[in-house]
Amino acid sequence: MFHSIKVKFNKCLSISQGSTLFEITKVFKNIVIYYADLLGNKYPRMDKAVKLAENEEVKIALIINTAEYCRHTLGEMEDTIKNSIDLDYVD
Repeated sequence: MFHSIKVKFNKCLSISQGSTLFEITKVFKNIVIYYADLLGNKYPRMDKAVKLAENEEVKIALIINTAEYCRHTLGEMEDTIKNSIDLDYVD
């Protein structure tokens, strides 16, 4: 997903640093939110402490690792976007 976003971002960047780039970053944001929702829905809900099966422990560890990777990558993407887009579109 992140590789695809990067390719699309670089292609758009070669054409525009203004409104077009700003609009495509909003699409990227929606994609990432959708992915985060999918990831969150795979996390088992627990209201109280329970013993997890071994495969559930692995699943939770993978979800947490994926979330950490996404957090790190999104921070880098944010910096790249802010440094690339016209100043009119930076918060």
